[in-house]
Amino acid sequence: MPALAQTTSTAAIVKNIKTDFGAKCDGVANDVQAFTNFHEWALNWQKTNTGLIELDIPSGSVCEFITSTGVTGITGNNFSGRFFAMGVKQLLVVGYGATLSDNNGTGAGFFLGGSGKTVLRTRMLRPVRARQRRRPAPQA
Repeated sequence: MPALAQTTSTAAIVKNIKTDFGAKCDGVANDVQAFTNFHEWALNWQKTNTGLIELDIPSGSVCEFITSTGVTGITGNNFSGRFFAMGVKQLLVVGYGATLSDNNGTGAGFFLGGSGKTVLRTRMLRPVRARQRRRPAPQA
């Protein structure tokens, strides 16, 4: 009979995209490698642990997904960072006041989703501009 992997239950583990994975998030640098580093760390952590993973993106950060060319990961998958939530179970991304950007629509883009499954079912997030609608004047 094969041995089963031992897992440890953890209430939550908190990681910071800048301090733990090396993102600049300055609105200029390509941050895909840092998100790749997070993604691969999270998948490996889940092999022996359970519980919530919280990824913090500091307020005021502008994380850019410019290109995945030249990005390396353990799996050899150079788009891992663009799909940084795929396959990660119990992920909470906290980034009040932070921005995820794809270089104003010219970059590599990023995807959220996957519901902890290895099957890819995601939607790409695009910048949204809010327009104010004029209300019709009240009728007398």
